[in-house]
Amino acid sequence: MGRLGGFQRQWRSPQLRAALGCLMLFGVSFFCCAQITGSPGVRGGSYAGAPLAALSGATRAAARAFSLPSGSYAGAQSVSIADATPGATIYYTTDGSTPTNSSTVYTGPIAVSTTETLKAIAIAPGYNNSAVATATYVISAAAPDFSVAVSSGSLTVVTGQRTTAILSVTPENGFNSAVSFSCSGLPSGATCSFSPATLTLSGGSASTTTLTVSAAMPTAELRRGSGPWIRGSALAVALCCLGFRRRRLPILLLLAGGVGGLGGMIGCGSSTTLQPVTSTVTVIAAAGSLQHTATLSLTVY
Repeated sequence: MGRLGGFQRQWRSPQLRAALGCLMLFGVSFFCCAQITGSPGVRGGSYAGAPLAALSGATRAAARAFSLPSGSYAGAQSVSIADATPGATIYYTTDGSTPTNSSTVYTGPIAVSTTETLKAIAIAPGYNNSAVATATYVISAAAPDFSVAVSSGSLTVVTGQRTTAILSVTPENGFNSAVSFSCSGLPSGATCSFSPATLTLSGGSASTTTLTVSAAMPTAELRRGSGPWIRGSALAVALCCLGFRRRRLPILLLLAGGVGGLGGMIGCGSSTTLQPVTSTVTVIAAAGSLQHTATLSLTVY
């Protein structure tokens, strides 16, 4: 009882009560601070890492990535921009000025047809603006040129006849010169021609010419009908030379048989069936030092 009475007297002491109050106030303050700042190791606190830093605006949005590096290129190019920050909006300029949230919003690949400097930034809620990315593209104009195409990849023609196809020629990059045409790889007896023989291109529209392939009758066909004529002519000459006399009739009959046999041999030799011939024909379109080709398959019966 003596000790308890002494404790009660000390508890009634104003100094002790003040010390205990300060200690309780300090503990409550420490616990609340831990909840707010997320100090590691404190139960109920969150990790003081990127999420809170992002909310406080201390982290930059991720850097942008251009699909095409700076450099010199022939002809127009297409450039894409990517950013890894979720919800980020990309703004860009093409005149070398620094982009802001008032600049053009990136929505898809950018066509770069002339020399220019491309700059871009990414802006996302809760993040600082990203650093400005820059790429410079030097575009050299492509040389004037043209392309050629044939309407059909294969043609068939019968000997003694002809067949046609349409050849289309398209100017590129301001080409405006005359183009002439020729063929190579034609089978024996076949020829090609063009109407018109030359095309003068202008603008960007395609022009056409008609390709005509002709197959001449082979020599064997020309000989095919000569057998009867030879036989008749030879027999007439023999009759004129020998004269028609009864006593010479056996000789004439023998001569006629020989001429007929010779003619039959010639006729048999000329009636051989011709097999179809297939060739790869190259159509050549030329304008000065420029030359382009188109190929087609030609079958001659």
